[in-house]
Amino acid sequence: PVFDAQEEVSAVAVYARDITERKQAESQRDATLQALRESEERFRGIFEQSQDGIALTDEGGLVIEWNQAMEEITGLKAEEVLGKPVWDVQFQVSLEEQKTQAWYQQLKGMILQALESGQAPWLGQLSEYEY
Repeated sequence: PVFDAQEEVSAVAVYARDITERKQAESQRDATLQALRESEERFRGIFEQSQDGIALTDEGGLVIEWNQAMEEITGLKAEEVLGKPVWDVQFQVSLEEQKTQAWYQQLKGMILQALESGQAPWLGQLSEYEY
């Protein structure tokens, strides 16, 4: 407030700012976060209930997810593989006669190439293995 000589309020300064855009952005952000949470819940349900073995890696090839079906198929618990390079895990479950240094290098190379390019020769292929 602004006071006059008699110390009475003679004027008031009011400042306002249009926050419509900020509120709209916050609303959009909240809706996006809610949709993301719902999508994560759907993914998690499919991942955990799938009868197919599913392993997820980060961009460097480290295992970040390993579902129950993958545990049953490979005999490896999630705790044993999380954080390990996927080629090490794949090599570990390979047939004994395949476990050579050449196979390890080939396996690692194929996986790293697939991670880098997004293309893999085995995508779209059905493979059956006995463990």
